[in-house]
Amino acid sequence: MLLQRSRLGSVAKLYSKFFWLWQKPEELRNADTLKIEPFIEPLGFKARATLINMMATAWCERQTIPQNSYELQELPGIGPYATAMAMSWGTDSCVDSVSVRVLRRFHGYENNTGTPDEVASKVYSQVFKSQWRNLD
Repeated sequence: MLLQRSRLGSVAKLYSKFFWLWQKPEELRNADTLKIEPFIEPLGFKARATLINMMATAWCERQTIPQNSYELQELPGIGPYATAMAMSWGTDSCVDSVSVRVLRRFHGYENNTGTPDEVASKVYSQVFKSQWRNLD
């Protein structure tokens, strides 16, 4: 969420301190957005503070940790790109949204048909598991 419309270098400068200040979702849920806003102001788009708070609240209200891309995208502010990245950290697969777009073309999916999970499954079925990380 911090990377939305921000450069990696800008986020890297405040990333560690951000998660040092708010280490758990409950802490972000309870944080006053007026305290988050000035901290992320160098990234621009201060409205992100409200979205971060909403996402933390939704996360805390869940009974279980999201298990797939569909459940992750139910969280406020989490779209296909963030979902693909999060899923790649938690699983052996690592096909991001750019890769999915290219692979859809390569495998003949038309008009963006085929969900990212379907596209990734097709690719992974054709490559040895030991080579999955090399795809990205």
